[in-house]
Amino acid sequence: MALAYSEDLRKRAVALIEDGKKIEKVAKLLHIARSTLFRWVRQKHNEGSLAPKKDWRKGYGNKIPDLEKFEQFVKDNHGMTATAMAEKWGSI
Repeated sequence: MALAYSEDLRKRAVALIEDGKKIEKVAKLLHIARSTLFRWVRQKHNEGSLAPKKDWRKGYGNKIPDLEKFEQFVKDNHGMTATAMAEKWGSI
């Protein structure tokens, strides 16, 4: 997963834009997409902060919530095919 840009970089980029530099020039200088810079300027205007959002990318939950239980299940059913295990695991 990609990491968020640091708040310091965001502040420096927005400061350059607020000081009159064109977004296109700042984008090339810092190797950041123009759309990202537009979003940061809008975020600062709307929220007053440039801090990255927390926990916005959680993704899907684990399909196997209890790994130890699943490992024991595999040991107990080592002779089964993966398809048969999946069917049995789903019905447990």
